[in-house]
Amino acid sequence: MSRLREPGARRRCPPPSRGPLVSAREAPGALAAAGSTGFSDRDRLLLAFADLASYGVAARPASARPAAAVAAEMRALRPGALGSAVTWSRDDEGRFDADGWLRGPLALDCSDLETALAVRAACAHAGVELRPGTLTVAPSA
Repeated sequence: MSRLREPGARRRCPPPSRGPLVSAREAPGALAAAGSTGFSDRDRLLLAFADLASYGVAARPASARPAAAVAAEMRALRPGALGSAVTWSRDDEGRFDADGWLRGPLALDCSDLETALAVRAACAHAGVELRPGTLTVAPSA
């Protein structure tokens, strides 16, 4: 027999369980211990981009156009859209080795300041280390 809630009563849910957010450089074995084995720099960056896309940010890896152009296209196609975008240059694809590990820093291009703040949060959540004060992805150790 199921219990009925009063109309308007809020359902109590436990808080979501999130593993520790660590930098691969600070603790090389921590990602494996957290159950995130085998994620390369590219994998973690794509996870951050997928997270941003779920909120309506046009997250385009290896784009031939800058983020401002992608954002303008999104606003033209969908007038009610956020018009936020983040990319990295197609020319920077060579910074990844065959296994997806960065060999050098990778600069991310954001359409505006609000998007840059969201990118910082998504990268931190996905375990992507950004250099302080920039939107440059630092290679893992």
